[in-house]
Amino acid sequence: MKEQLRKEFLNKRNDLTKEEVISKSKVIIEKLKQDSAYKNAKTIMFYVSKDNEVFTHDLIKETDKKIVVPKMIDNKIECCKIDNFDELELGSYDILEPKECKKYNLDEIDLIIVPGIVFDKENHRIGFGGGYYDDLLKNCKCLKIGLAYEFQIIDNFPKDEWDIKVDKVVD
Repeated sequence: MKEQLRKEFLNKRNDLTKEEVISKSKVIIEKLKQDSAYKNAKTIMFYVSKDNEVFTHDLIKETDKKIVVPKMIDNKIECCKIDNFDELELGSYDILEPKECKKYNLDEIDLIIVPGIVFDKENHRIGFGGGYYDDLLKNCKCLKIGLAYEFQIIDNFPKDEWDIKVDKVVD
């Protein structure tokens, strides 16, 4: 069931034009920037968007927060601080990652912006199925916010015991 939902919603997301991705993302990012959790956070871990995910590049470039981004090292997500978007290069899964990881302590992150393919009304998420974010989030005490287009939020789907939900979804 999860695999079927993953495929269905990836197809829907891939059907968006670049113009739709940019315009819808701007609305979502503006909502995020108005959220008190975002406003109050000093250090934020952002996912670096690829393909038709909610576009985070401009937000990462313009924010005045401390920026942490994921990098795959030894088959798990490491939290890496960056000072500038130019520190990123194409890495694992064709996602932009820091060339060099300045490891950052997960406990010092105030907010994690989490990607997802599908979310439900209770803030559970389906990602790509590798479990990398679930593994990271299970040890996270900070607030977790998912970013999604409206169509990516559905009533319900099956969960597994290892699935970690986000605290809220901004759409």
